[in-house]
Amino acid sequence: MRSSLIDARSQPAYFLRVSNDAEIIFDVEPCAATGGYVARWDAPGGGGITTQGDSFGELDIMIADAVSGYFEPAQRPRSVRLHFSQDPVLAVS
Repeated sequence: MRSSLIDARSQPAYFLRVSNDAEIIFDVEPCAATGGYVARWDAPGGGGITTQGDSFGELDIMIADAVSGYFEPAQRPRSVRLHFSQDPVLAVS
C-alpha cells in the first residue's frame, strides 16, 4: 500500500484550521501510470493533501488516513466529498 503525501510544510497553523462543520472536496483523477486514482485537496493559502490508491476502496482508506494526519482532531472536517474529473466506468461482465 502506498503512503500518503501530506504537504503541510511551511504552512502557518491558521491555514491548517478548518471548522469541523466544514466539508472539503478532493479532485480525483485516474492515474495513467498505475491504473489507480490520485486525489488532491488544496488548502486555503497553499499546501494541501495529495494521495493515491489502486482502487476506490484503497483511495478511501488513503484519504481518511491523510485527512487524519493533516488536521488536528478538533479541526477535522465533518465530511470529505470526492469530485471525479472523469466519470468512472465499472466493468460488470
